[in-house]
Amino acid sequence: MKEAIELQAESLTSKETGCMYMFNQKKIDQLTMMYKVFYRTPSTLNHIINKMNPYIMQEGEKIVKNEENLKDPLKFTTKLLEFKAQMDDLIEQAFSNDMKFQKNRDQSFQNFMNECERTPHYIAFYCDNEFKKG
Repeated sequence: MKEAIELQAESLTSKETGCMYMFNQKKIDQLTMMYKVFYRTPSTLNHIINKMNPYIMQEGEKIVKNEENLKDPLKFTTKLLEFKAQMDDLIEQAFSNDMKFQKNRDQSFQNFMNECERTPHYIAFYCDNEFKKG
């Protein structure tokens, strides 16, 4: 069984209906099933992670490069927080909060957030606004 999983892991995650499709379509049940099968052979989990990271980068870049978001620090930061919550839920539900997935999520978030020079200022502005609200 272990050998079969290792041999098929890459092709399963790379198919047209593989991980990228599952991430884009929010197919949590299918991602959960894949995780449960791959978990038996821990090295194969990297195939899922290697599809999750580009998904996070792609979706995150849509937020930090969106002109409407860049005009409004509160909207910008709210969109980031919503996406972070979405990914937290996905990792909790589909991947049992596996630490490997959490670490890779965090790294991907850092990568795309660091590409936008406004991110630190917008987050600080958002926090300041929240503190002023009380």
